[in-house]
Amino acid sequence: MTVALLLVGIAGSFFGAALPPWGFPGHRTVCEIAWRELTPEARAEVRRLTQARDEFDTFAESCVWADWTQAKAIHNAHWVNLQPGGPEVTMADCPTDCVLRHLETQIDSLRRTTNSDAVRARALMFVGHFVGDIHTPLHVAYGHDRGGNNHEIEGLGPDVDDLHGVWDSYITRDQRGQWRRFGQALHEDINPVDRTLWAESDPLVWANESFRVVEDYVYENLEGPGKSRLGAGYVEENRRTVERQLKKAGARLGALLNEVLTTP
Repeated sequence: MTVALLLVGIAGSFFGAALPPWGFPGHRTVCEIAWRELTPEARAEVRRLTQARDEFDTFAESCVWADWTQAKAIHNAHWVNLQPGGPEVTMADCPTDCVLRHLETQIDSLRRTTNSDAVRARALMFVGHFVGDIHTPLHVAYGHDRGGNNHEIEGLGPDVDDLHGVWDSYITRDQRGQWRRFGQALHEDINPVDRTLWAESDPLVWANESFRVVEDYVYENLEGPGKSRLGAGYVEENRRTVERQLKKAGARLGALLNEVLTTP
């Protein structure tokens, strides 16, 4: 099955400036894939914690919360800033206010059954969101151009004017109302061997994979650091890579939640 392109996004730039919440379908898609990966025990606990918040009908819908203003006041930095051509990502690249550190903290909060349901439900929403962000290439990218926000783009229409917007917004434009169906299609397309290999990894591996996408694909054929003109070919050339990142994010999130929420 050929599926339209969709990429995980956020509602803020690398330095906190507000952007339209177009990326919400991407986060919902990742969490829809994860939901389909859950064991019965983990699924029951995810459902219970989601209902404890009384804000969202489903787990997938709750995965957008981390981009809301109240959540941003808790964890604003959903990215890792790096230098072009740098070595592999390590925790040394991630100061206190960084998505990798935030994910660690929230996994711990979710795991602790002595925490209140309110605390664990909030942690669940953060975990779902942050796993998606780490798999978004321009969230593990160059600090000098603010994850592509400072790289101007023309040629794709009036709705996008920078590289971050191309990956966060333009390529997802046809999927905004179809995230559940898209998530199902991607889930059905996951190879069992890939599923096993993806699950046997950790967030640093995920971040390094995203950075390799940035180094190998995102800036390919772009003029820089100024304005670049892009066409449909750029989108098509990156289609498979983006779909794979979404599948990885969903499968890994599912495996993570199964491990954290399953009784030993």
